Amino acid sequence: MDTKKYIDIIGFWDKNINFNNFQFPCIKSHIFHDYEQVNDTKTPDIVIYGCFTKADEDDKYINNKDITKILYISEPIYTSSYIYVYEKIKSNYFEYVFGSIENNINLNYFKIPYYYVSFHNISDTFFNELNNKISNINNEDILNKKFCSLINSHDNWGTRTKIFNEINKIKKIECPGKLFNNVSNELLNSVGKNIYLNNFIFNICSENSVSKEFQGYITEKLADACLSGAIPIYCGYFDDIDSEIFNKNRIIFYDYTSQESINNAIQKIKFLLNNNNELCKFYKQKPFFKNTGSKLNSLLYSFKSKF
Repeated sequence: MDTKKYIDIIGFWDKNINFNNFQFPCIKSHIFHDYEQVNDTKTPDIVIYGCFTKADEDDKYINNKDITKILYISEPIYTSSYIYVYEKIKSNYFEYVFGSIENNINLNYFKIPYYYVSFHNISDTFFNELNNKISNINNEDILNKKFCSLINSHDNWGTRTKIFNEINKIKKIECPGKLFNNVSNELLNSVGKNIYLNNFIFNICSENSVSKEFQGYITEKLADACLSGAIPIYCGYFDDIDSEIFNKNRIIFYDYTSQESINNAIQKIKFLLNNNNELCKFYKQKPFFKNTGSKLNSLLYSFKSKF
């Protein structure tokens, strides 16, 4: 009798993704370590659904009540691009939901945010060393950095255009991505995002979209800015868990639907640029809390214990 446990993964941005090359090794090692990728002769015990799942992909599993169905949220499922998954989560189709969603253990919703992909090390030591590096940087090195960057491919939901237009009036924002592209992406591609962003004082790192319906949606953008040392200019939903990871006092927040909020962010940026001591003081704040690694690991353990 076959005692092995099998798992399948469907509906991800890359059709070639399966359990063997799933991008979250911490998820595999902490929670699904004793599962194997299903083959053609086996029915999986678990199916992990991505946000891109379509009805025809789910045909072979939808009527099988013995399969544990788990949704992984990495995208804004409240938008029209993800209608199948949106309808299924509203009908309680999935036994568990994890990813960029607000933590609610009573509903089997577990926040394991997408910014996990940015951290090659999840330990308190890693984050403390990074904090110390940023807090000990020389003032001259800060003042010699470039002004601001934005790296995005689109602004389909309008979270970035208004703030970009206002900040770009102060000084040119460098944009090596498709959105507002005005510089080559050669350096970005050669050194990587974090090293590239380290050259800038500010980074506009807003989410693609913001919704009050499925709160807790947050991606890697804010984490990448913080890892690089750049001061984040951020629009997105920020919940209690995120507030225990990121130092909110080092982030310039804005609401893209509020001109007053945008104006306040602009005034903050101008104030810092006109006051070198205040700029350096703001920049040198530690971007993460000292127990960030422990907090991130506790989210994994919470999911594991319930699962």
